[in-house]
Amino acid sequence: MRKENEVMSNKERLSERWTQGRISEAMLRVYVRKGIITKADFEEICGKKY
Repeated sequence: MRKENEVMSNKERLSERWTQGRISEAMLRVYVRKGIITKADFEEICGKKY
């Protein structure tokens, strides 16, 4: 478990949501287009090419 004062990065948060099935691949692509995560982050999170 995380400590309450520890801050998660966007990549960590989205990766956790992906593994729990709480975010779609399409939504991750939107985050890449908006510059919130990189293409490399996208590929690492969902294991597919952008």
